Amino acid sequence: MKYVCTHCERVSPDGNLWCVEQVCLAEAKPLVFDTGDDIGDIEIVRRLGITRTAAIYEAKRGEVKLLVKVAHSTPHAQEKLKYEAKVLMTLAAKRQHPALPVLVSPYSMVELKERPYGKVAFRGETKYYLAFEYVTGEFLSDMLKSQPQPWFNHAAWTTMQIADAVAFMHDNSFFHLNINPNGVYIRLDKDKIPRPILLDIGYPAQLSAMAEGMSGVGYTAPELLRDIQPLRPTDVYGLGLLLYEMLAGNPAYPSKSRNAENVRKDVGAGTAAKLNRSDLPVPSKPEHRDTLGFLEGAMSPKMELRQPDIPTFAHEVRRLYGDAPAERKGRQWNRRRITIVLVSIALAIVLLQLMSALFA
Repeated sequence: MKYVCTHCERVSPDGNLWCVEQVCLAEAKPLVFDTGDDIGDIEIVRRLGITRTAAIYEAKRGEVKLLVKVAHSTPHAQEKLKYEAKVLMTLAAKRQHPALPVLVSPYSMVELKERPYGKVAFRGETKYYLAFEYVTGEFLSDMLKSQPQPWFNHAAWTTMQIADAVAFMHDNSFFHLNINPNGVYIRLDKDKIPRPILLDIGYPAQLSAMAEGMSGVGYTAPELLRDIQPLRPTDVYGLGLLLYEMLAGNPAYPSKSRNAENVRKDVGAGTAAKLNRSDLPVPSKPEHRDTLGFLEGAMSPKMELRQPDIPTFAHEVRRLYGDAPAERKGRQWNRRRITIVLVSIALAIVLLQLMSALFA
């Protein structure tokens, strides 16, 4: 058992935690699990990432590997996790989107539809958690620390795949409102093309303090900072910030070691530095906007100046960068295929025995 700062991610084994962030409240620091700790019938293997509302772990149930998301022990974080379970169950009933995690039962003997999220007491705290099918990957925030500017096609393809998942959420009456690199988990396919998964499904924040608590000031849309009702362009703004950060090599509104009020003013005024790249694709037609043009639209502090919805934004990205290549799939060894192979082997053995008997 350790304590962690959700702002700077410093970890303390004894609870004596000091953080450089003025907004960090020492008494609000959450517990995080260690390797070998148990959550019900799930064993923690290692910690993968920390957001402002949850910690994500590699774990296992018996020999089956899982991803586990554990909410911090605050009412807001716990309600957010329950909300995410509801959203994922609703969306999975429509179809399993490739950029959304596959929710599994938190208990081995209970159906998922009966208990979409788990609940366990740990060291005097009540912990709520979600369990997902395991995927090998890394959080985008960690990838950007080692490679701040990925190849521009990878940046665009990552953004478009996330955009498709968020558009799917919009089609089913859910907003995200919390798009940032800490919640995007990247799996690399056989061709090393990023295949993102949203491990943070967002939350319908209605107040600026709640929105900032989820994302941090630098990733919070200006309308949320002003307590204005979010609309579809609010998530367009989040996608714009994400693509900008991958192309620029730094966040649009850096907040580390900066006064939160100053960051808030910059976000409200839309003072992000212009993207300075000469190597990006150019439009094929003069009436089409280049990357700088459509990103300035998406990141505008005024909702009415942004693209009106996610598909419109994604179309502008796709027009310049194209779609991500289709993923090459390996041979799927399902039960039917295994049965066919075993029957074929058995028949071959019988034929060999018959032939041996005939020619004996």
